[in-house]
Amino acid sequence: GEIWTDGDGGGPNGNQVEAPILDGLGSLWIGAFENEADALCWERGLGYGDAFCQRAISPTIAWDGSNDVELTFRYFNDTEENFDYTRVLLRRLPAGLETRLNPQNGLTDQIGTARDHPASTHTGVTYQTQITAAQLEGSTGFQLVFEMTSDGSWSDEDIFYDTSYGPFAADEIGFSGGSAAFFDFETDLQGWTADGCPGNGIDWLVADIAAYGVIDPCGCK
Repeated sequence: GEIWTDGDGGGPNGNQVEAPILDGLGSLWIGAFENEADALCWERGLGYGDAFCQRAISPTIAWDGSNDVELTFRYFNDTEENFDYTRVLLRRLPAGLETRLNPQNGLTDQIGTARDHPASTHTGVTYQTQITAAQLEGSTGFQLVFEMTSDGSWSDEDIFYDTSYGPFAADEIGFSGGSAAFFDFETDLQGWTADGCPGNGIDWLVADIAAYGVIDPCGCK
């Protein structure tokens, strides 16, 4: 999770397109900027890779302990349909348990994208849902988590799925009712943090490197 600000095309991140700002001067964004993608030898540059999993996590949102919470935000999604997804997750605190707020498997395909991108930037659509008091029972607060995951192929990395502006961005994130908070990312991430997805185990070992084929780290070929 990063902030992509207006006028960043050709800037220090190496992006070849202007920022797809959904409102104002900056938006919360998931993906790898051009310089990061180039270092990873991704065929199509900026966007997301194979077996990719990245999260953007909000700061703690206080809850009044009794009322439902209304959540709204603008977003775009651009992922391989029915294989790669962005999920909207509710993390209840202090327990840390997570439940999905999105329908079915998550957001997939092109949603809120410009028909003629990259000639035009994405404008986004509005997402609105209710977090009920029953969902928050026993919690003192919560966090909102955006999680973007991909399978083992078809992405900007391997050329088979090309995003012009990356997989996901969000802006104008608002909470009302039992909670009150607003994030517009005009100048910074406002306390949001980026993280990889949790691992699937803790097993490890030490072995002779000569027993393995090592990919040449000396640049793209």
